[in-house]
Formats: sequence, C-alpha cells, structure tokens
Amino acid sequence: MSKNQQESTSKMQIEENFEELSLATENEIKAEVSELQRQLAAAARKQGQQPPKQAEEPPQPQPQQPPPELQQPPPESQANKNNNELNKFK
Repeated sequence: MSKNQQESTSKMQIEENFEELSLATENEIKAEVSELQRQLAAAARKQGQQPPKQAEEPPQPQPQQPPPELQQPPPESQANKNNNELNKFK
C-alpha cells in the first residue's frame, strides 16, 4: 500500500470514528436531557405544580422570513390613497 493510500485510509477511518463518536455523544445527550426532563416533571408534580411545557414539547421552529428585497411592499393605506388623490388636484 502506498503512502497516499495509507493516508487516505487513515483519513477515512478518522472520519468514520468521528461520525460514530458524534452520534454516540448526541444519543447520550438526548438520553440525559430526557432523564432530566422526567425528573423535573416528577419534582413539579410532587410540589403540586404542572410540569413545565417545554419539558414535554420540543420548541417549534420559527418560519423563515424572505430577505427584505424579496418581500412585497405593504399595501398602500387608505389614508395614503386619499392623500394621493387630493395631491392630483393641487
């Protein structure tokens, strides 16, 4: 195996290991968050309170707004239309 092939194989192995570690870490974090949310809900029930909503529902993504240059201008107000009509007669 040439040096370039060894380097390529090593890079691929590193990328695979990184991906596996990333997924494992993500899964551990999710499990820990779930456990903490469960504990928080149990503590809230114990105190006679409703559990916090965010412990039960994931946050909703905000809809993206198009850039200002792509947005439609707001419709002209009735007052502006009236003023424009009056200005025609001046």
